[in-house]
Amino acid sequence: MKFNIFIPEDDVNKQRGAPFPVLYHLGGLTSNQDNGAWKSGFAQHASKHRIAIVFPDTSPRDLAAYKPVGEPSEHWYVGYGAGFYVDAVEEPWNKNFNMYTYITKELP
Repeated sequence: MKFNIFIPEDDVNKQRGAPFPVLYHLGGLTSNQDNGAWKSGFAQHASKHRIAIVFPDTSPRDLAAYKPVGEPSEHWYVGYGAGFYVDAVEEPWNKNFNMYTYITKELP
């Protein structure tokens, strides 16, 4: 899985090595790890308040086995980039589409 992370610069007046509070930015439909980081305008505010921000991708990518050939365009809201932070329960998706577990257990 891919993600971006913003970490505020250390300030010489602050304690070096002190942990930052972390905010997880969960992107929506068709997002990836770059959308929020590029478009949110977060950096100034996160720096001011010394908050780290993690931008995870919304789904696994490049899994050819899960891309039906000739997938109809009306299914753009399901699968890659769909932004549903749930664990899949049916095969074959339950092997890789476990975004709830990823966000709540693996990524932190």
